[in-house]
Amino acid sequence: METPHQAPYFQEVPFHIRWPESHPASTPLLQWLEESGRVLSPEEENEIDLRGIRNQAKRAPKKPNMVRPEDIQDELLGEFIWMKDCYKALC
Repeated sequence: METPHQAPYFQEVPFHIRWPESHPASTPLLQWLEESGRVLSPEEENEIDLRGIRNQAKRAPKKPNMVRPEDIQDELLGEFIWMKDCYKALC
């Protein structure tokens, strides 16, 4: 199978063409945020950080969930066994 055209040699690349200028650079993100009034003050940032820490503390378990060595397999397969029982009940 023949190639439809040959790749140009280095000397044949048209370096004499003057390409148009690229688009002007866009506004930097922080500048755009400041102009639109969406930048948070340090107090607002601290408030959001504290809110996240509080929510994380609420979700954290109060004490570690300890599993006895003889219950490890039941703990690991507990959901699987539960799903299998549900499947049997449906059938």
